[in-house]
Amino acid sequence: DAGFGGFGGFQGGFQGAPDDIFEELANMFGGRQAQSRRGEGKDVNISLNISFMDAAKGCTKSVTYDVMDTCVTCDGSGAQPGSKPRTCPACGGTGETVNRAMGVFQVRSVCGTCRGTGTIIDRPCTTCKGSGRVRSQKTTEVQIPAGISEEFRL
Repeated sequence: DAGFGGFGGFQGGFQGAPDDIFEELANMFGGRQAQSRRGEGKDVNISLNISFMDAAKGCTKSVTYDVMDTCVTCDGSGAQPGSKPRTCPACGGTGETVNRAMGVFQVRSVCGTCRGTGTIIDRPCTTCKGSGRVRSQKTTEVQIPAGISEEFRL
């Protein structure tokens, strides 16, 4: 039986996009935390109570939920309009610093000046407080199929 059995019974699994495995491996060995890519989001879990007749016949329900959206004031940059983030002088924009330990070994760590972002925001946006993201609500129409059972997930 080929596989990872010789490595102490590795039982972990990987779930995600194929290119995410490299980010996961980098994180396992002290690499920088993976930055979330624009356009990707997490699943939304909402409990919705419907009547027996709606479950039997099917219906459309309006569902409202909270999301983190790009700040429209700064267009996601985190900087006040008219200004922009600058490259961190301590790490040169990499978000990491390299220190030598005992002459030969190098130790990489998250940059303490920019906290791993690679940029410095001198004038943070007052709407999002420099994060580039704001909480907002979205409403979506959900089609409930006819004949669904209890605990059904869409």
